Amino acid sequence: MVTGHTRLEQAVRVWLPVGFFLLLALFPFYWMAITSVKPNAELYNRNMMPLLVHNPTLKHYVGLLTETSFLLWTWNTLLVAVISTAISLVLGTMLAYPLARMRFAGAGLIAMTVAAIYLVPQPLLFLPLADVINRLDLGNTGRAAAPGCGLRFGMGEIDAIERDEAAKALAQCLDTEKRGAQGFIVLCSGGKRC
Repeated sequence: MVTGHTRLEQAVRVWLPVGFFLLLALFPFYWMAITSVKPNAELYNRNMMPLLVHNPTLKHYVGLLTETSFLLWTWNTLLVAVISTAISLVLGTMLAYPLARMRFAGAGLIAMTVAAIYLVPQPLLFLPLADVINRLDLGNTGRAAAPGCGLRFGMGEIDAIERDEAAKALAQCLDTEKRGAQGFIVLCSGGKRC
């Protein structure tokens, strides 16, 4: 294609903005890396150039690994991430298959509810999740790290009476005109509302 621009002009038009945005995107990582290897005297000295390291040290890494439980915290974070991802994948697949392949009353409402949830910013989704955690008395426990309705039922934390109540409430919701998302709410709340 003939545009009238030389290869050098085209390279400048493409790579100059790309380089600028790349520098902008990578600068926070550079800042964190150099800050982590600076001694305290350099960190708090206003007369020194903040973008350069004059006397690098690994003192902060040694302190992090020896004076704190950082490795335990990292392991816990990894464990929670893997378990919650696996639960979300299993439950999401169990929900997605019938919505995609089967035709039943309320399928459209459930699909629209799931699609609408994706439009809500994630910090706002934490508020009702925190309410569910508090209602299930999971606050300040290890089980609160991977909350979810399926987790509560799957771990056997509720007795058979509550499960029967939840099943009756869900059946009542599905038998009436209250279909779709309300059945899921009943499962989450342990059958307390319909």
